[in-house]
Amino acid sequence: MKPLIYLLVFVSGLAALKLHANSKSDSILIAHYLSFKQESTETDGNLDLSRYLSERLTRIVTQNVPKRRRKDYFELAAPIQHINNSLRKNLSNTESCLLLIGMDSMGHYALGSIRFKREKGGWRIDEFGFFIPDKVSETPKEALCPEGLVQWSETVPEPWMK
Repeated sequence: MKPLIYLLVFVSGLAALKLHANSKSDSILIAHYLSFKQESTETDGNLDLSRYLSERLTRIVTQNVPKRRRKDYFELAAPIQHINNSLRKNLSNTESCLLLIGMDSMGHYALGSIRFKREKGGWRIDEFGFFIPDKVSETPKEALCPEGLVQWSETVPEPWMK
């Protein structure tokens, strides 16, 4: 009986992931992000970065973020906990950006943009960007790369300006 229950839980989890992804390719990138998110917050700096990050980002992290601080760093860099929707922008066959729309760990509406590069036969995270808007209605209409999310966020009025 237990194998059937585990199978149902696994299939249910996949079904939930597909509900929030706009396409199969989005699902692959989202699964990669969620796997990275889970593993990076469960380890104390001993994560094999090359499984998830591009060579460029791996080099930046290893040179600038001490192992004892990596868990905190990745929690800040990848804050989206619950994904409600995603938008993807293909830049080339080897580069895509994924905009995640969801909630952070504190229950705030949040937007996360991730640039992925295809390296070593799979997708690797090359850059992160995130923004916590004041309202749910403040959402880009198309997928944005991290630098595009920064530019877009500068057009969103601050609550005190309204």
